[in-house]
Amino acid sequence: MNAWGFDQRSGGVKIAATVKQRTEQRIRSYAVAKYAENFSCLGISFHGVYYYHFRQDRFS
Repeated sequence: MNAWGFDQRSGGVKIAATVKQRTEQRIRSYAVAKYAENFSCLGISFHGVYYYHFRQDRFS
């Protein structure tokens, strides 16, 4: 009998384009509303089933 296990590299369901757009817009609008004075650049990227973000501080 095989036991169930979690393997983060086993695949998953890719994020649909409409969900990517909606998620990116939601993250950007929240960041601009709350932290606009703290950063000059906000990057959001999706890779497979994950999303990543980066920011560049305004004073760096």
